[in-house]
Amino acid sequence: EAAEIQATGQDVSENVWYTRQTIGNACGTIGVLHAVGNNLNEHSIDPDSWFGKFFQATRSMTPEQRASHLETDDSLEAAHSSAVSSGTTECPTVDDEVNLHFVTLVHVDGGLYELDGRKNTAVRHGDTTAESLLQDSVPVIKKFIETSEGSVSFNAIALAPGGSMFD
Repeated sequence: EAAEIQATGQDVSENVWYTRQTIGNACGTIGVLHAVGNNLNEHSIDPDSWFGKFFQATRSMTPEQRASHLETDDSLEAAHSSAVSSGTTECPTVDDEVNLHFVTLVHVDGGLYELDGRKNTAVRHGDTTAESLLQDSVPVIKKFIETSEGSVSFNAIALAPGGSMFD
């Protein structure tokens, strides 16, 4: 896929909010950032919240600059550590090899984008609308399943209408 994109190129909307993942075992956090960052026009976020301040600060940055900004954000690390320590599940250490990963599928400016912080860029999987995002995502998800080498560890989370996010 990366070789094909490099050889033929792709059109990615300048409105896609994307960051690289440079922090180990942070794909869930990156997935949430991708989901929220690409829905700021659809849901309100308190500008004084962590999310509001983070997205304001990183709005005009490159994906690499956003990753660096995230690496130095002590408030996120503190919140993450607090959440981890309050849970009952044993968490992997930074050095543990984890065979799980999160990606985000979003609709931006008529395109269906896969956002995976391990990749160099967002991947456009064709056209979609807000109304058909779920249906248009099915072939992409099926491709993930086909290449999963027999794993059945899949999960899906959706941001849906019904209020404001993170008031």
